Amino acid sequence: MLVSRTLRVTAVLVAGLALSACSGGSDGQEAPTAAASASSATSAPAPSESSSSTGAAGSQDRVVAKFCSDRAALTDLGTQIEAGGLPAAIQQLPTYVQRMDAMQPPDAVEADFTEYRAAWASISDALQGGSPEDPALQAKVQAAVAAHPDAQAVEDRLKTWSDANCPAASASPSAG
Repeated sequence: MLVSRTLRVTAVLVAGLALSACSGGSDGQEAPTAAASASSATSAPAPSESSSSTGAAGSQDRVVAKFCSDRAALTDLGTQIEAGGLPAAIQQLPTYVQRMDAMQPPDAVEADFTEYRAAWASISDALQGGSPEDPALQAKVQAAVAAHPDAQAVEDRLKTWSDANCPAASASPSAG
């Protein structure tokens, strides 16, 4: 999952820097908080049925499909960053943010995606020019995380929406 996995990357980075500003989580596929949010907010996500015309709905369906595809590719990059730890984050988070910049979020999650991207950009900026051994890096990352106190709630909403609207995000196998 795009947001769930990427938040885990942040948690790993923050834990690696011995920061306590973020809540940690398992490196599993689903975070307990995100799963709880998904179960309590099942009716919250609205696919593209709010459009009044069939053409607009079809266009939004294409945006959703592309977003879901891009999300899967972003998740793959997040997995690589997570596996590489802090050195990989220092090198690859700018690419991660650039890929987010290229994504077109569906109307239903545009505001949350914009906020989430801003949080990642702040963390990426804080890491740039740093070294895993640099003690000042800890303070910079902590400040970047603190600048986005709603990141966990945004992550939960994006994950809930993705689980409801992106077929590959669900645990059930899809038979075509």
